[in-house]
Parts: sequence; C-alpha cells; structure tokens
Amino acid sequence: MKLRLHLTILACSLGSLSVLAQDISLQAYNGYQFFGRLRTTTGELYLEDSYAFGFGLDFGLNKSLGFNIIYTYQGTDLKFDERGSFGSETITRMNVNYIMAGSTYHLETNSKIAPFGGVLLGLAIFDPANPLYDTETFFAFGGQFGARLSLTDKFGVNFRTQLLAPVQGLGAGLWCGGGGCDVGLSAVSSILQMNLMLGIDLKLH
Repeated sequence: MKLRLHLTILACSLGSLSVLAQDISLQAYNGYQFFGRLRTTTGELYLEDSYAFGFGLDFGLNKSLGFNIIYTYQGTDLKFDERGSFGSETITRMNVNYIMAGSTYHLETNSKIAPFGGVLLGLAIFDPANPLYDTETFFAFGGQFGARLSLTDKFGVNFRTQLLAPVQGLGAGLWCGGGGCDVGLSAVSSILQMNLMLGIDLKLH
C-alpha cells in the first residue's frame, strides 16, 4: 500500500517536469544487484545478491543537464547470520524497492557514446513477503553513472551502475510484526547496495 502511494505521488509530479523539459527519454534496464549487509549487536543481516530491474524517465533541461526519476526493484532473500553460529537463516523473501530522483549530467561528445552521471535522493522500501513482518521505509541517497550508445536519433542502449544507500536510525528492531522482532537490538551500520545494469533508451519527445 505504501509503495502504491509513493508511486502515485511520483506520477502526479511528472506533468510539470514534462513542460520544462526539452527532451524526455524512457529508460528500462535489468541486471544484478549486490551487497546489502547490516551489522547488528547479535549478528549480521544481509540481502542475497540477485537479479534486479528498473525503469525511469530522463527529462533533459538542456544539452548537458537533466532530471532523472527512476524505480529499481530487487526480489531476494533476507538472511541473518547470528554471531557465533554456523551458517545463516532465511528470515523471509524480501521485495526491495528504490524510488529515486536526481540530477543527471550528460557529457557532450562527438561520438555516439555519451557518458552520464548524477546524484540521487529518494526512498528505499523493504517489503517482506511474509505478512508477519512489517514493511520498512527509509530515506535513501546515492548516485549513478554510465554511458548511452545512440543507435538512431530516437533509440539507444545504456549501461549504468548505481550506488544506493538507505539511511536508518534504528533502535528497537528490524522487521517487527505480531510475532515480535527477528532482530531486536540496535543496528550499528548502514546498508549499501550496488548494481550493474544494461538497458534501452527511447526518446519520447
């Protein structure tokens, strides 16, 4: 429900951006997302490395500067490695969602390959498949960089890597529900995730 609300608010803001933009590009990408570890006082929570995909809109304000809105999804397992134990325990299947927005700087070149990069701010939504656990929403920041290869005036392919860091001020517990908390003590570090993506780029305007 929270994810739908955030996506609805995001969609409502696109109209004003489209008025300001000189160019609008639709992007779709897929790849692999990894890292995602969180140390606690009793052990370590981690998200298993897995396939991820996403899509976005890039609003070109001029030839070199744009505004990017992206959504990235990873379906994975949340696991817990308790200190002093052998092996890890799967807590639940986890849906990892990032809704991010930020500036994009396009480096102008004389070739068909155009590097880009920028900073990102937004939300990280961790939605457990098991209804016994609550959905956790955090402020997130990060960055992305990559390159776009233009095949035609309207169509191209892009390679990108994203660094995504949810910011949490956790104290009581993580992924709590009616049955209690799986990790009930304070977290002592932050999650950092990274992905490598390959996708397509279609100019709409």
